[in-house]
Amino acid sequence: MSLIAWSCFAGAVGWAQPAVRWIIRIPEATPDIVQVRAEIPRELLVGRPEVELRFQDRLGTPSRLRSITARAGEVELAVDANGDDGRRIRLGSEPKAIVIEYTIVPTYPYGSAQRDLDARSRVSSALAVLRTASVFARTNLTAKAHVRFVLPPGWVAVTPWAAENDGFAIPFENHSQVEYIGLGPFEMREIGSRASLRIGALPGQKGPGVETVAAIVEREISFFGRLPFAVGSLVIVPPSFMSGGASGAHSAVQGPQLDTLAHEVFHWWNSAAVTLGETGWFREGVTTLYGLRFATESGAFSEAQRNACLADLNAEMRLLEADHAVSLGEASSKSRERAMERLMYSKGALFALTMERRLEANGRRLDEGVRAVLNGVRTGLNNDELKRVFSGVYGDLVDEYFDSYVMKAMRLPEMELGASSTGASGCAYFRQR
Repeated sequence: MSLIAWSCFAGAVGWAQPAVRWIIRIPEATPDIVQVRAEIPRELLVGRPEVELRFQDRLGTPSRLRSITARAGEVELAVDANGDDGRRIRLGSEPKAIVIEYTIVPTYPYGSAQRDLDARSRVSSALAVLRTASVFARTNLTAKAHVRFVLPPGWVAVTPWAAENDGFAIPFENHSQVEYIGLGPFEMREIGSRASLRIGALPGQKGPGVETVAAIVEREISFFGRLPFAVGSLVIVPPSFMSGGASGAHSAVQGPQLDTLAHEVFHWWNSAAVTLGETGWFREGVTTLYGLRFATESGAFSEAQRNACLADLNAEMRLLEADHAVSLGEASSKSRERAMERLMYSKGALFALTMERRLEANGRRLDEGVRAVLNGVRTGLNNDELKRVFSGVYGDLVDEYFDSYVMKAMRLPEMELGASSTGASGCAYFRQR
């Protein structure tokens, strides 16, 4: 076994306060299992009759938690059930440091990791991606944490946390945020100066290498002029390990499809915090268009690939609106329905492209409005508020577009997209046959 740490990272933080020390062990060549040890110092337990643990991602599958024990020195402590997803450890009258150890299956979403390639957290004999909410138990302790990984030989940890000593430091305010951690024989690169992003990709895997990924990310950082965090991470995994991608607060895990990769990275800025349910078209549609743009501008995607993707999105939109047009506000509000969700993506992207063309014909750029929304401190925007932001940037140049397609249910005009739909791009789930 080897202990993995980012000792070269300059942002390491020293702890003045006691911290919970977590040790995450991946047994060699053992799929599905993670062994976890939490060491809690006495100072954090004074005045507490018990420690509560919550396993957030168990989702009614108690068998995922294979075993759990707790002890204070040599004395074993009782571990009681506490609701569907919790455990309670009762402490003695004289508080002592305690050690909690458990074994858990971290696969998320739940199901067979071999059959369900949408799993965003799982362990294989070749690599692992851990969703923090599927591994770490949340506690009722107000404390920082230190995490150390014990890994098979040749494996490294790609995390969004500051390096400290032999592991990583997690501020207390970040405990409840979901992150994605890559563990495996990754090749890594760190980009950024005042803020840092760690990129991990498997050497020789089919798909983009570290340099290609870095080129896409650097285009997006240049667009916004900043990273939205002090430290972040991005892990690229083979399509046989998972499909699609997922973003955490400071991290992302991603298959090798380049437009999806650029899409997920863009969500670090265009996050769910910015928009409400009815403005999901901006979060997903605008992100889809800009993901295609940055993948193309970085040289990772060809112009022909971009056009083919747009053509397939257009075919999907036309099919889903065959019976009647749907407003982007309605599609976003009903996005739990699969067809409405896809309209939020496809019509949202093509609506953004329609606005972009209108603005460019008047000597303006869509970039101005997108930055105005995403580079500020705005949160929870509804469609009226989004329209006001765009009106503040462009006057009334795109007001009628918001009225017709976002607020009202009108079909977008036909557009020259440079390609015909074949369905081969992988960008659309529904398409004309």
